[in-house]
Amino acid sequence: LNEEDTARVAGIEGESLEGLILKSIDTLIMKASLQKPVVIVMEDIHWADNSSIDILGSLCRLTEQYPVLFINLMRPGYKETGERILQIVRSRYPERNKEIVLKALNSEYSDQLINNLLKMHGFPGKVKNDIIRQTGGNPFFIEEIIRSFIDEGVILQKSDAFHITDRIN
Repeated sequence: LNEEDTARVAGIEGESLEGLILKSIDTLIMKASLQKPVVIVMEDIHWADNSSIDILGSLCRLTEQYPVLFINLMRPGYKETGERILQIVRSRYPERNKEIVLKALNSEYSDQLINNLLKMHGFPGKVKNDIIRQTGGNPFFIEEIIRSFIDEGVILQKSDAFHITDRIN
């Protein structure tokens, strides 16, 4: 912060600082939405701290008067964070809430994803089945394992194709 802004916030702590932050974010989103609709995408809400969840819960009220859309991405099962923001939105803004729950990919679609990521066929079935079993059909985890195989040299990219090395078993 510059000197003037530093002086303005000097001594502001705790709830007062949180209130100032909320007011600033509030104003920013409101003014931006007056120019054109605003879409705010929040990933990994399940890792958020309690203050952030409180702020997000408060900001959701902007959707009542302004063209603002919040897209909150989270993993299920995190009671203190993801489940808490869901509870806030469900209770305060039920008509403004749409939940989309993504299910795990079945074996066939997981297999297809692996083939599409590698643009190859002939990937060892046992390894593919191990990946599918370990990831539980989560496409993000499947992609991460394939990426780690590439990073570790288990799978090599030559020209526009991937090739399996003898390091895979």
